[in-house]
Amino acid sequence: EIIGYLLNRKLSQESIDKFEIGFALDSWDSFLKYAIAKNISEQELVNAGLIRKNDNNRTYDYFRNRIMFPIKDYLGRVVGFSGRVIDESLPKYLNTNETSIFKKAELLYGLDTAKHAIRETKTAIVVEGFMDAIALQQTGFDNAVAALGANLSMQQAIALKRLDVNLVYLAFDADEAGQRAILSGLDQKIGNEFLIKAVSVPYGKDPADAVLEGSIEEFRKALENGLSEVEFRFKTVFGKYDNKTTEGKQKILNELLVSLQPKDVFDPVAAEMRRLVIDYLEIDGNRLDKFLNSKKQRKLNQTQIKGLETTKKSSQIAIFELEIMALVMLEPEQLEDNINTIQSSLPNEELSILSEFINICQISNYDDHAILEEYQNRDEGKILFERLFSQPNTEEYKIDVAKHLDNLLSSLRELYLNAEKEDVRAKLLARMAEVSQQLSSPELAAEELQSYYQELKLIQQMLAARDAERRLRHSPRQKN
Repeated sequence: EIIGYLLNRKLSQESIDKFEIGFALDSWDSFLKYAIAKNISEQELVNAGLIRKNDNNRTYDYFRNRIMFPIKDYLGRVVGFSGRVIDESLPKYLNTNETSIFKKAELLYGLDTAKHAIRETKTAIVVEGFMDAIALQQTGFDNAVAALGANLSMQQAIALKRLDVNLVYLAFDADEAGQRAILSGLDQKIGNEFLIKAVSVPYGKDPADAVLEGSIEEFRKALENGLSEVEFRFKTVFGKYDNKTTEGKQKILNELLVSLQPKDVFDPVAAEMRRLVIDYLEIDGNRLDKFLNSKKQRKLNQTQIKGLETTKKSSQIAIFELEIMALVMLEPEQLEDNINTIQSSLPNEELSILSEFINICQISNYDDHAILEEYQNRDEGKILFERLFSQPNTEEYKIDVAKHLDNLLSSLRELYLNAEKEDVRAKLLARMAEVSQQLSSPELAAEELQSYYQELKLIQQMLAARDAERRLRHSPRQKN
């Protein structure tokens, strides 16, 4: 009957066996009698939290009429149990007491079966409950584990770090507010150890329900589109101060200094934070690196901030275009295919840095040496080479060029659209100035005057709508 219940929940027999899922009978002493027959003392069972004593000092089974999940350590040794009801009874889950070998904050459920996939991929998917971890491993997400709580503890993070993890997906909550709550509550020391993404589970479901009901590809896409903890942390600090002033930049950088300092030869968290700081604060990358590597590193003063600022400001569009150029140059053998992808994904911007790069690639017959030689003496060459040679391209942390290219192209399309909107706004402002000047003419006929007033009112309405859209887009989201 219980096997049928689990199979109806779409767990496979293989998963039931793999995780050794069992059942505690609806009895007050059947387990107690069984354990005593195996020469296990009552006190040992009490210490382990498997039986309890009532006020009359009578012992009874703690788990009754529940599906049982053995909780194992990294080596696959059983250290505790959790029991889940099969009806609507409360509490839904019961756990054994914490002991010297069972501490929830130090364990990740399923790590004994997921550790090889985690070490191989250097990524981990962390969910909240047993069923989520089991379902994900069953459907091909072999690097899934459960935190047995609503966030990741420092001890659990250390366990993942020992497996050389670089990227952690947190799939705890279904909506964007939940994503932000998770990242806000995350220990910042953990955020400094890994690249972390908070995942919005498809259709507002638990991970188990999502993948077992067939939304496997949707869940995989949700992982890719997860909210970056590094970007979330950066934008939280970025939004607190006036980033256009030297004082504002000083406060932002000083608050982010710990995250900018690499902890290893290649630190993905520090690298991503560095990119955001350079792009949003218009900081010179080489000067920032020099400061970070200095032995006398301390809080930045305003004079130092001015020294870090770039002498020539680059637009956000130019920054993303340069990112794309450096990215595709990492795979010379795929350069022509990637250029075709770029051309089919973006509108033709004849005067852009990227369009010129595409033209140079085509003229050079996609010879990467000839292309780089062409950029040696160009203004944008310095930034291109900095981006290109700062990218790790080792097996230890190999960049997925196709995936990153898709994300950058998506962002660039949005920037192109925003630039087009701003261009329309500028034209509306110019036309409003022209109309206002015409309205000041005393020689206007009544009919023309009325026409200009109507046009002016329409322009003002359009500008108000666009300005409201801009404020909404750039305002910080309120925490729920």
